[in-house]
Amino acid sequence: MPSPNKRQGLPLYYGAGTAGTWSPPKQGYGAVGNFGLSIQRSRSGFFAVPSNKRKTPGSAAKVLRMVTAISLALLLFMLAYMQLNLTGSADAASDRMDRSTPRSSKADANTADAGAAAANADAANQAAAAAAVPPAEPPAGGYPAPTLQHLVLVAGHAVYTGVDYALAAKETSWFLEPYQQIPGQAQTFLDHIKLGIEAAAADPSALLLFSGGQTRQAAGPRSEGLSYWMVAEAAGWYGHQDVRSRAFTEEHARDSFENVLFSLCRFFELTGHYPAKITAVSYTLKQQRFEQLHRAAVRFPAAAFHFIGTPVPEGATGAAAGEAATVAAFQRGPYGCSGSLLQKKARRDPFAVGPPHPSRSWQKGSRVADQVDTLVARYYQLFQKKLISPNRPLRVCYMLPHHNITGGMKCLVEHVRLLRQRGHYTIAVHRSDTAKRAMPPWTTVEAEADVVCNLHQRLSDVYPVQDIDVVVVGIFHQVAELLAGVHAPVLYWEQGHEWIFGDPIRLQVAQNYLKQDQLFHLVMHLPCVLASVSSAVQDILQQEFGRGSLLIPNGIDCERFTPGPWQPAAEIKAAAEAAKDAAAAAAAAAGSGSGCVIEEVGEVTAAAAAAAAAAAAEVAGSATVPNLPLVDFELETVLSPSQAELPALYRGNDVFMFSSRYEAWGMPVLEAMACGVPVVTTDCLGIRTFCRHGENCLVAAADDATGLAQHLLAVLTDSSLHARLSEAGRDTALQYTPAKVELGSCRG
Repeated sequence: MPSPNKRQGLPLYYGAGTAGTWSPPKQGYGAVGNFGLSIQRSRSGFFAVPSNKRKTPGSAAKVLRMVTAISLALLLFMLAYMQLNLTGSADAASDRMDRSTPRSSKADANTADAGAAAANADAANQAAAAAAVPPAEPPAGGYPAPTLQHLVLVAGHAVYTGVDYALAAKETSWFLEPYQQIPGQAQTFLDHIKLGIEAAAADPSALLLFSGGQTRQAAGPRSEGLSYWMVAEAAGWYGHQDVRSRAFTEEHARDSFENVLFSLCRFFELTGHYPAKITAVSYTLKQQRFEQLHRAAVRFPAAAFHFIGTPVPEGATGAAAGEAATVAAFQRGPYGCSGSLLQKKARRDPFAVGPPHPSRSWQKGSRVADQVDTLVARYYQLFQKKLISPNRPLRVCYMLPHHNITGGMKCLVEHVRLLRQRGHYTIAVHRSDTAKRAMPPWTTVEAEADVVCNLHQRLSDVYPVQDIDVVVVGIFHQVAELLAGVHAPVLYWEQGHEWIFGDPIRLQVAQNYLKQDQLFHLVMHLPCVLASVSSAVQDILQQEFGRGSLLIPNGIDCERFTPGPWQPAAEIKAAAEAAKDAAAAAAAAAGSGSGCVIEEVGEVTAAAAAAAAAAAAEVAGSATVPNLPLVDFELETVLSPSQAELPALYRGNDVFMFSSRYEAWGMPVLEAMACGVPVVTTDCLGIRTFCRHGENCLVAAADDATGLAQHLLAVLTDSSLHARLSEAGRDTALQYTPAKVELGSCRG
């Protein structure tokens, strides 16, 4: 079992490359005069750029569409292979939470089905496009054919079971399915091999791939791809011996779509880039399937895709009807991850080989996600220098994962309000079979478009997705679905949860936590734009996943959260907030640190007569806080306070205590500062963005009850310290008002 505080990398390997028209700019990504500064779309552009600096991205957008589709397809295959049959969906879980008592752990509050992408894999009938991005320079060294640009793909149809490859023209030398057992069938295999060799011989920059996996149990663990290569070897490469050094195999494909998809991945493994041109060899009957369906599914340019076909044998009477049924199935699910196509994949993997590259570690620079990060960093720099700016209001779609009152949800709702305030068009979407509206009932904020999408529906079923400019996702479960279903950039805003912080709860099999953790690792390598709520989250994404991210800090409404009268009265009140995003003040078992809260408050009350008030979602008890019966002090609990009540709960208190073990941001700390209440807090990572020990708060190590108690007593007994922290805290909060909060930094 991996260490709970050590993140595990994703074992997928894919990336953009340099080939043909996909060459990167010589001056670096997004350099003026090479790649240009404007992101082009079918509608009017996102940015207004000085005319003397505007360039067109050219084929870079096509590259990203293709590699994004490849990445998404690989994700779907990995999910299907891992059998992430999680119960319900993110939205079904949200429905259950919306109708139930708030739980005692942030993990529970955010429990959602990680299998939305897997259970609805056929929903990926539209390829994803996140942003136009130039391709990467291939990693230095390690590629056997780095100069080749043209992929010649020969799709396998059978496994060779004979001993003498000189007898390859005989049907008895091959393992054939009943529908293949007709005269002339074996000769068609040889025709395909010869045509592929001739196509590769005609182009010195061509790489020949024989594609096909170990698809027949009765044939043994032999692959179609290797069978074709051996037949070519026995035939002396049909007089083109020079092709041998450029001929390779792809031995995982189980159907024609995987012939295309996995061959693209294999080409990258061999060359360090994706091909500028593809020539596919198969039966003429399958030309529509290859050219119109498979090519489009990976967004490969039509002008660069060519097909060479041969007729099926004369005795193949049912071939046309069978092909029509297969085409219809791929039209319903272009990636073949559902229904009869998925069943066929299972049958054609009798030796459990699985999808390609499952054990290959990712490398920085080898993933299309890295190119997304590079482009985002470049455009952020241009935005900072005021070289680009919006030339029209944007249509921004917010995917709201649930309706619970959590810090993350409050921030998403606040974004909707701020974007409307700045003239942009907002679309709120919530997946549910019971909710009446997308915006949660506890807010008065409204979006221009309020869309409820049922659990069985795609977003495109209920809203014209072609009108969306950008999608903001607040929970990782929904990233893959939106990359597939919306032809617009997808931004995932990571606000922190148990999985990113390595909480041991993620290793539990119960409630599908372990499988959700696996999905989280997959999603972190998808080509979506990442944003972090704090520098701590930025650090984790960079260190554990090699991902750059924008810093989008939370904001605080300092007109609502204002200081109240402070009176050093005889009765001292300590405002204790130990809940994770106000989810549970007594979830010590879940790791929030409430046990430490009780212990430190007990130490303080032993030194001075004091009363404590805790804002929480449920009453603390001995089951969640075992040491609660051992302390003797007055504890007032305010359950699930409304947003309107929160400011009043902070005002008038002498000190605010925050004891979480980890936080992505720590909004209650900033709210208390805005109200002029001195803060004593643990060093829970997220607060490092705005907390400075001894300047605007006092900080102790996590789980250090004695240290926290000492800080509490210092604030309560030193009036000058109290006044200084109160004033500095308010000044800090004023730096994070909505009017001042902008992108803090970008790590590419």
